[in-house]
Amino acid sequence: MRSRQNWVKEQNLSLILPFKSISSLFFKENPFDPAKEVHRNRFEKEELKKKKILCSQCGFQLTDDTERFIFENESEYTFKNPQGYYFDIILFENANGCHTEGPFTKEFSWFHGFSWNYAYCSSCFNHLGWFFLDGKKNSFFGLIKERLEGNF
Repeated sequence: MRSRQNWVKEQNLSLILPFKSISSLFFKENPFDPAKEVHRNRFEKEELKKKKILCSQCGFQLTDDTERFIFENESEYTFKNPQGYYFDIILFENANGCHTEGPFTKEFSWFHGFSWNYAYCSSCFNHLGWFFLDGKKNSFFGLIKERLEGNF
């Protein structure tokens, strides 16, 4: 098999083009390089993970999808409260757009060992769900899915 340099010499291209130009003809970067494609896909996935979670009432940013919290292999639950209302909730480790209010109680807690109080939108004060705390510095928000805007 002939080398590229020998082929260039045979074709007398070296008389017309400097070697630097010739090498760029043969050694161009592959735009479909699989390694770059993996990086591009990873970047797109990171962007998808950063989807904003907003208050459905006022549009204030509460958190983003990177803050999802997994409790016993799940981040979404459906629960029934003592009055018979069902709530679909999504768990988040942090929700900086929420503030919590009220005394903590373990009564009717949906998560064993955790006490809870209320979580509200910091902008419009809409009730969004609950803040759960276990006394061991483990905590998370359970926000009501229908009161959130975002791609879930």
